[in-house]
Amino acid sequence: MLEPVALVQRVRGALLGPKVAKLALLPPEKSNATGAGLLALGLSCFLWCCQSELAPQSISKDEGLWTSLNLTKTYFTDLKYEGGTLYASAGKDGLFSQEPLGQWMHLGLAFPDYDLIGRGVTSTTLVNGDLFAGVFLDVGLRGPTVFKFNPSSSPAWDGIAIADSSEDVWTLASNSKGHLIVSTNVAGLQLSSDAGNTWKQVWDRNNNCRVIAVDSNLIYAGGRDIIFRPVLLESQDGGATWRDLGFFDQFPVEGPMRSVGVQRGTPRLLFVSHSNYILRSSDGGLTFQVVLETESFARVVVNPAADGEIIALADSLYVSSDRGETWTPFPSPKGGDLHIGVGLWSEECIAVAEWDSAGTQSLNLFNLNAARRAK
Repeated sequence: MLEPVALVQRVRGALLGPKVAKLALLPPEKSNATGAGLLALGLSCFLWCCQSELAPQSISKDEGLWTSLNLTKTYFTDLKYEGGTLYASAGKDGLFSQEPLGQWMHLGLAFPDYDLIGRGVTSTTLVNGDLFAGVFLDVGLRGPTVFKFNPSSSPAWDGIAIADSSEDVWTLASNSKGHLIVSTNVAGLQLSSDAGNTWKQVWDRNNNCRVIAVDSNLIYAGGRDIIFRPVLLESQDGGATWRDLGFFDQFPVEGPMRSVGVQRGTPRLLFVSHSNYILRSSDGGLTFQVVLETESFARVVVNPAADGEIIALADSLYVSSDRGETWTPFPSPKGGDLHIGVGLWSEECIAVAEWDSAGTQSLNLFNLNAARRAK
């Protein structure tokens, strides 16, 4: 059974300066510092540091199946596991990180006075040791909405403006060459081959892509168009050019595509979640079939370390070991809907965000090894 977090440490940062903002990580003795305002947004900018002891807590009736990660926030927008670290994007509450068996660190990028759910930090990606984070505020902010931070050397976040303007970021990812791919709210998909110094628009339609899946140079981006129909885009050259796969023509259910997953090494085998359905394509998104229908909005995670293992998150956590042919449900002991997840494959686990009765979300750990034994 995994023993996760024993200590939570949070450090709130403030945005400093109008155009090239920096988010400083300060030691506790400087925690009473305040920052300058950000372009009349009226953000309450403050820095503080606290820590509290939290014991690992099993929340499962089945020994070792579910474990609390002891982090609860208003809303988690993204979970990534890169370089041996779990990154949790928590919207207005900022960005958190945790190394295995370590402590939660708050890396800043908090917008405490911004109350719209899902706004704030939206996603992260790690490139050559630099951590990039995207921000979505939706208030006409002029300034950087991509931020860069090197955990080993930099004491602050560097703000990066896309195309000399503010383009709110739905999500960002990186390809096999370390190039950044950013989905913006207005300026389509943007590509940077030089760590964000320059940008090129590679898709000009307003598709609001919320999710991006990468397998070498093959990339899929899912979202919605301006009349709320699902969209699935494909790039076969690392994000330089794109085409629309016509998903809505096959599956005419309105709403955004919520997740996309590619079986590593089998790039034409594609899984997407839309509304309360999990769909599978064996030909790279040209045709789809429904493989699971759930009771609530669904998301899908493909295990890159276990061939054919697919995880669906909805009213329960569903596990398939045969590429979606059959599924085994594992309800959360708390009974809440499961929101997003990411695999921690070195530990054969998956981190999952779950809605609770208070209308907030908490992070739990699901042990796939224990689930396989229970099947």
